Amino acid sequence: MPMRISVPTPRFSLRWKITLPFIVLALVLSLGMVYLLSRTLGQEQQDRYLRQLADSGQQAADAVVRAESDLLATERLIANTEGILDGVQRADSEALRAGVLPLVVNAGVDVVSIVDAQAVSLLSVRRTPGGSPGEYSTLRGEGFYTAWPFVQRLLGGAADSVIGDKQAGVQTIRVEEQDVPVFFVGGPVRDTAGGLFGAVLVGRYLSAMLPQLAEQAGASVSVYDQFEGRLLATSLEPDDPAALTLPGETIERAMSPGETGDPIRSVPVSGTDYTEVLTAFVARQGTEPLGVLGIALPQVALAGGTSDDVGRVIQFGAAALVLTVVAGLIISNSITRPIIAIADASAQVALGNLETRVADHGTDELAVLARTFNQMVDDLRERTMVDVRPEAELTSPSMAPAPAQAPSIPATLIAGRRRASVLALEVRGLGEAEEDPDVLVRGLQECLAMVAAIMVRHGGSIARAGGTTVVAQFGLPPTVVPPAVSALQATHAAMDVVEGLRTLNEERLDRGLGPLQIGQAVATGDLILGSLGAEGHAYQALLGDALTAVEGMLAIAREAGPAAVLISEETYRSLGSAQRQFVFGRFGRAQVRGVAGDLGIHEVRDRLARLVEPTGEE
Repeated sequence: MPMRISVPTPRFSLRWKITLPFIVLALVLSLGMVYLLSRTLGQEQQDRYLRQLADSGQQAADAVVRAESDLLATERLIANTEGILDGVQRADSEALRAGVLPLVVNAGVDVVSIVDAQAVSLLSVRRTPGGSPGEYSTLRGEGFYTAWPFVQRLLGGAADSVIGDKQAGVQTIRVEEQDVPVFFVGGPVRDTAGGLFGAVLVGRYLSAMLPQLAEQAGASVSVYDQFEGRLLATSLEPDDPAALTLPGETIERAMSPGETGDPIRSVPVSGTDYTEVLTAFVARQGTEPLGVLGIALPQVALAGGTSDDVGRVIQFGAAALVLTVVAGLIISNSITRPIIAIADASAQVALGNLETRVADHGTDELAVLARTFNQMVDDLRERTMVDVRPEAELTSPSMAPAPAQAPSIPATLIAGRRRASVLALEVRGLGEAEEDPDVLVRGLQECLAMVAAIMVRHGGSIARAGGTTVVAQFGLPPTVVPPAVSALQATHAAMDVVEGLRTLNEERLDRGLGPLQIGQAVATGDLILGSLGAEGHAYQALLGDALTAVEGMLAIAREAGPAAVLISEETYRSLGSAQRQFVFGRFGRAQVRGVAGDLGIHEVRDRLARLVEPTGEE
């Protein structure tokens, strides 16, 4: 099976092994300081909590005054609108509806009722609870207003020096089969002579009003009936509203606190205990009591602490924690960054890139490790390098000069079988009969010299060179590497030849010569490399299935294009995860002489990365 090279990833980063103790220590110290100071300042926290509760009560009372002012402004706008007095005098509900409804929608109030002098409604406009902002219904002829005390005062002409003839009240009305408490303000409808013809009542649903009061007060707000103590509306979400009913004694203390101050009680709501302060819910600048106002804060605030000192300790602890984490990360990064660089470089070496180096600055143990790694890679590179033979030896025997003395090689067979890769290429474009033979030879020498340098630079060695054909092997002695690496080296070498050919053809065109073409094929499989021949005439022989396959593929490359690069299915599989370094084109199967069955062939069109950088020598 082809060997796949994978880079292991750490299960628990060294960076966090260094940083986590710093984080835990800073967290323990910060929590300990907060706990001790919280216990010391517990009483102060409780006092400030109660003062915050009182402040929230005052904010809620002020919010009620502002809500009353807004309703009064809407009442004055409606009462003074042209046609309203005439509509009341004539009891013309349609005219009143045409004049009032746009004002109601623009003001966004929940209820507007216009009643005649007998307290019978000429027009009632009500927003549907929970409906859209513009969803209103209109009614007329309702007579229950006569029982409302503040309406009786309005139609009776009551007035005082505090707020004049305006009145206010909290009443419950029936809206779509449910009783809805409403906070009303009202004013009389008079002509220029002072004659009283009716009244305008403007109201807000308490259920819609309380969330705004709670937001302005910064606390939960509830309103209770001043007579029975039952809950009318609340911004809390109690499981049982009846459980919050106020006893009579508490109502009396809330309406008239005296020297004892506003009553305070504990209220459990949905599993959370609240502390609620109770005060009078008043209108008309504090002269008209309408109910009991409850302001509540969760009691967990006592444990959380509101002291400035506690806040400063928390801020200090948070800052210390952040600084500790940052310091730990800086220290850990200074240690792990070189280690990660060495790990990445090791992965490159495993893929056959022996040009990899890591920075080795410094005098500590990591710098020593980096220098040792670089020395190891240098030693590996020196062991895998082989001498490039003279250019003349790369040409056909008829082109090369005879050696001065034949090497002395034993006639015995020295061979070994390994799984490796072989690259075969054929130079085309030099066969024109009319071209000068010297020019042909020089062009072939230039091309094959470039090819030889590329093969050696990628860890290969030329096993055979004859005429216009070169065969190079990767993975066999003197450079032994796994099949996955040899496949990667051979494929990158072929792509380097394509780039070198492009540069060579540009130079040839400048000299007025035609371009060369090179077809290439790469195969991976069993190969045998040994020495054959008689003493004094021995030569290197390359045999095996991969050689047979690559020679057949080379014939196919002639038809694939002027610079075609083909690799076998076995080479493609051997690349493994390194396949993503290349851009593949067509794929097919072909019958190749000497190979059993169909041979899978992939076309390599481009690459996305280099294995080694060019030296500029080829």
